[in-house]
Amino acid sequence: MKKILLILTAGLLMATPACKKGENDPFLSLKSRKARLAGEYEFTFLESFNETLVEGVFPYRTNIEIKIEGGVGTHSTAITSEDGGIISGAKIKNIQVDRGEFIIDKDGSWEFTMNTTITWEEEGGGVNDHFEFTEIQTITESGDWEFLEGKSDGFKSKERVLFSKDSHQAFVQTNMKVVFIDGSSSDWPGEKHTVSHNGPTEFIYEIDGLKSKEMILKRPKDGAKVQGEGEDSPAPISLITEGMVELHLKQL
Repeated sequence: MKKILLILTAGLLMATPACKKGENDPFLSLKSRKARLAGEYEFTFLESFNETLVEGVFPYRTNIEIKIEGGVGTHSTAITSEDGGIISGAKIKNIQVDRGEFIIDKDGSWEFTMNTTITWEEEGGGVNDHFEFTEIQTITESGDWEFLEGKSDGFKSKERVLFSKDSHQAFVQTNMKVVFIDGSSSDWPGEKHTVSHNGPTEFIYEIDGLKSKEMILKRPKDGAKVQGEGEDSPAPISLITEGMVELHLKQL
């Protein structure tokens, strides 16, 4: 029996198991970190918040909070002036994720697809009691990924991953229903249109957890600056964003 235990122990040592790196990593794993990262995932949880300072003649702050769990969630937006006055109170939209997939390949490429249905209501006026909106979004992205080596900022090798975005496509169709004060209604189907992408093309995520079938990614947004790009974009406005995004993914 002792010989069997010694043979098993020697085999485990020769397999050079990967050690715990992230807070929610397994203590030991016989799979490499790259092998555990690669796979086809679905989103089980997403939480994002940020406060954005819009600079200009009349600077103001936009607070956005998004939370999705089990395919359903909310999107909350509030706008305040720099002197503390409320420009727009919290507007809450309901989110239904119809499809959310994230494919990470061992060859260093990745693909992202998300289809969502977002609904919300707005107050009417005159003969209109209120408006009901349904927004259908389709987003597809792809690019390359690589682990980051350890640096002087406290992270060890392969504790973070860099996703570089090469392709982005987003289509949106917003349908509206007008509900009148007499209870009748009228539908106004919207047309599908392309949404331009003006954000950064690289994202660095901290790998907080990387088990055999689950992964947790976190990305701080502190200090990011974004400006409008392209001919169809409005006049460039510098945005200073603070916040965090956290993703929980499960392999299919």
